[in-house]
Amino acid sequence: MTASHDVELFFHCAEQCAVEPITGGFLISQDGVQVKLVLPPSGESTVHKGEYAPPLGWVSRAFDRRQPTHTIVWRARLSGNALLRTELTVSP
Repeated sequence: MTASHDVELFFHCAEQCAVEPITGGFLISQDGVQVKLVLPPSGESTVHKGEYAPPLGWVSRAFDRRQPTHTIVWRARLSGNALLRTELTVSP
């Protein structure tokens, strides 16, 4: 990139998942299985659930139906050479 760009990454979780912030990312768990989501340190993260403006944190499994769920959003302003690396570690 020669100019600066705003970058967003979205991670959508199933409605049964629990999401906890941890150092460097989030711990996502369901039914005894845990996924550690490690995000790039150069940005900031937010968690959304069932929000209307803007609409974030929803899942629709059928027409005209929706349930709140967690959506993790990572945002950064990047310029020059940039490498984005997201790590997922699964543990039983």
